[in-house]
Amino acid sequence: MRSSAPAFPRDIRSTTAHRVLKSCFGIVVCTSSGVLLSVFQIKTPDFRTASLGISLFVVAITAWLFGRWPALIGSIGVSITLAIWVFPPMGSIAIQNRAELQALLLFQIAAIATALMRPGDPGHGSTAKSD
Repeated sequence: MRSSAPAFPRDIRSTTAHRVLKSCFGIVVCTSSGVLLSVFQIKTPDFRTASLGISLFVVAITAWLFGRWPALIGSIGVSITLAIWVFPPMGSIAIQNRAELQALLLFQIAAIATALMRPGDPGHGSTAKSD
């Protein structure tokens, strides 16, 4: 006699757990890039500007590999991480310099636009069917 089907599906990519883990991993990738930039920071304005560019690149890669929502949530995590540990005053979310505050806001706008440029997952009905 043949045994019954296994308790778990063989193709894990179609399960909800896979989608959740993939999303969580994308969020961790984005946020950890901000943490790494804050750990290895050089306290110059040029580094602060470069860290925004590097973070935007990481958000774009996250959107491409993991999806829209992990990139959006990860960009918020990166913004908060950089605001606290890279932009002065350190340890506070309030940024004193207006130019750096504007740069961080422009980063967030660009990160949202970058994340939303990725097409949605066709399996979830987030995109309209074309004729």
